[in-house]
Amino acid sequence: MRAGRLPRVVCGLSPRSPLPARPPRRLATNPTKHESLASSGVVFAFTVANLAAQCGIDVRALATPDNLDGPIRASIDWDRDGPGPLPPELVIAGSFQSVGGVQANGVARLDPAAGWQPLGSGIGGAAFSLAIDANNHLLVGGAFGTAGGVPATRIARFDGVQWHPLASPPPALTDDITAMAVHGASDLIFVENGQLRSVRGAAGGGGVAAQ
Repeated sequence: MRAGRLPRVVCGLSPRSPLPARPPRRLATNPTKHESLASSGVVFAFTVANLAAQCGIDVRALATPDNLDGPIRASIDWDRDGPGPLPPELVIAGSFQSVGGVQANGVARLDPAAGWQPLGSGIGGAAFSLAIDANNHLLVGGAFGTAGGVPATRIARFDGVQWHPLASPPPALTDDITAMAVHGASDLIFVENGQLRSVRGAAGGGGVAAQ
């Protein structure tokens, strides 16, 4: 979001509830932590601060990132150093090539100090879904054949430094991966061509990436 713009809370909305019948009222706030989702270039963040003080739920609408040249399709909070000192970062994915003046190729993270940053050289196509695996690595699903310059068909993993394909990729991925989630310790659940699919052990246990 642009420097100096105050986030707004939309009161009356909940990520687990239907939209209210009355228009939500807006309150200014300065939340510090959030979970997020995205749609068509606008990122919404559900804050966990000041819930009791401000009408039960805080919903912060972040301004569309500057110099974004394509739509955002997914977002997630990722604490990339786990228990380390770095704060969680917002990661966005979609059909863009650059954001905030930085070449990102479909996926970028928002560094609190440095602004938008690429994840390696990004992906060779569009991203539609994001998840975090059992090793705290970022999973990206979409319509692409490479990630970080290495072959990775429609699902790839970023370990914080490099991109990898899944070591045991689902067979015959022929359509876009539009949603993903990690179930239990390591099972990957995803949606391809409107069908729910799963791969046991594909999202953890050290066997996710082709080394």
